[in-house]
Amino acid sequence: MRIGQLHSGAILPDQIELVESVFDELLRARGLDRSSKEAELLAARLLGMFGSGIYDRDALRQMADCL
Repeated sequence: MRIGQLHSGAILPDQIELVESVFDELLRARGLDRSSKEAELLAARLLGMFGSGIYDRDALRQMADCL
């Protein structure tokens, strides 16, 4: 199964790993603590972008940089 294919609307483990790795990169770049409110908002936005069909690592990172 490719990253862009969702099974029954669920996010699969490899897809979670992709979003989480982008999330971790952005946390380090922004100097945010994982438990901060800003990190929570970033995670929600990343998952929202992924859920809307953005499955590419670079695209997620670039779009999140605009947030």
